[in-house]
Amino acid sequence: MTLAHELGIFLRQTYEKQARFLLPKIGRYAHARQFKRMQKALKKIKNALGCVYRDLLRKITSDMNL
Repeated sequence: MTLAHELGIFLRQTYEKQARFLLPKIGRYAHARQFKRMQKALKKIKNALGCVYRDLLRKITSDMNL
């Protein structure tokens, strides 16, 4: 996300705050053998990553078309 900002690509949402809270939770859930909760948090992270990825693709392809 910082690389996109350096390249002048501004994203709609970065999900940085969500990732900052969920990534440590995933580690804690795994350590405590709470795998269902871990999978739920991991799914949220993957969903956010997919949203950022698709937003980047949209911005890059629209810049190429200009």
